[in-house]
This record gives sequence, C-alpha cells and structure tokens, in this order.
Amino acid sequence: MHVFGIVLEDGDAGFFEDQHPRYLFLYEDLLSKTAKELNVTPIKDFDGFAEAEKIANTVAESADTIEWLSAYNDARDEIEPIWFEPEGAYHSVTAVKESIKEGLKSNPDEDVEYLVESLEVLSEMLDEARGRDCRFFMALM
Repeated sequence: MHVFGIVLEDGDAGFFEDQHPRYLFLYEDLLSKTAKELNVTPIKDFDGFAEAEKIANTVAESADTIEWLSAYNDARDEIEPIWFEPEGAYHSVTAVKESIKEGLKSNPDEDVEYLVESLEVLSEMLDEARGRDCRFFMALM
C-alpha cells in the first residue's frame, strides 16, 4: 500500500502515515494556490523523490495507476532522496494550514477539514524535526 509520508534523517520516529493522504493530492491545486498567495514554498516542493515522479511520468501512463506506481517505485529505488531543512517547510505548511483553516469559517467543507487535519499532523512532524535539527523529505511510499 502506498501512503504519503515524511522521513527524518536521524531515523528516530521519523515516518508517519497520513490517515488522509489523498487530501494532500486531491487538493494540490488549493495548496499550491494558497502557497503562491502567501508567497511561501509550495508543500509539493519538499518531495524528496520529485525526480522519481518525473521519471515515472516519462515511462508510464499516469492514467494506469499500477503501471505508474511500478515505474515510480523502480525510479525511487535507483535515486537518492533530496533532503530539506525543516524550518522553511514548517513555515510554509503552517502558513498554508492557517489560511485554509480561516477560509473554512466562511465556507465549511468536511473534505477540506480533513486536509487541515493532514496539514496539522505534517506541521507537528516538521516542528519535531526543527527541535531535533534534523533534515527531512516527504514522499509517496
């Protein structure tokens, strides 16, 4: 099974399995638009295996989920992840989360509430990484 997760470089309790990972993908446009409006780095830019996604997109049809995931896994196994410092990611995730949360006050949406929950878990993990001065990457696993 594939989930969205985060890995901390020190390997100490670093992976979490987002119980609502689909919301980070379903709302990628909202997340990117909000990040742009706030002038912060989009969350998708902290994907440690972005290159694997590019490779999978060139060798597999994205509409064929099984074929694409197989190509992604093969590419991911062949490359090293890109590690990131947590400070910038924490700032981005927190800013985006708060903006989206504020928007829920005037436009309630249960799915977006799940997205906010995912962002809260993500910001907690990034805050932990900041406290441990530990680099991280996010990825589909």
